[in-house]
Amino acid sequence: MKATKINLPYIALLLFCMTSIAACTKKEKTTPERQKELLGSWQETTAVIRILTFKENGDFLMSLRSGNESTVNLYGTYKVKGDSLKLNVDRQEEVIPNQPTIITLINHNFLYEDCVYKVKDNTLDLTYITYPADAPVSTESKFTRQTGLLHN
Repeated sequence: MKATKINLPYIALLLFCMTSIAACTKKEKTTPERQKELLGSWQETTAVIRILTFKENGDFLMSLRSGNESTVNLYGTYKVKGDSLKLNVDRQEEVIPNQPTIITLINHNFLYEDCVYKVKDNTLDLTYITYPADAPVSTESKFTRQTGLLHN
């Protein structure tokens, strides 16, 4: 009987904490809602211009341009789960002016390892892992939503 009195306050405290945490959690958007906010083209301008286009059918295209010289296009599929984004590249095209396009088939090459994304207003923030010196580093990229861009 005495053990019940001692454990009862702890059980009540535990239930209170669990209820409080559950009441404070924010309702996550569903995967289709999350995917819809990604649709369209996004541009990041650094030393290399990157344009990332998400299509409704789960395909994506990333164009990388360095000056007026060449363009590398990465084609593949993407999946959204919660705030996680997985991009799988299956084809690369290198376009060099006045030369034939070089097409390379790629199997299971993932862009943006362990990527988490957030869309706010017209900004797409990607947080992912890179390995600049053989040690994992959390890296961020910011893209701005583009209007009027047409990509295949």
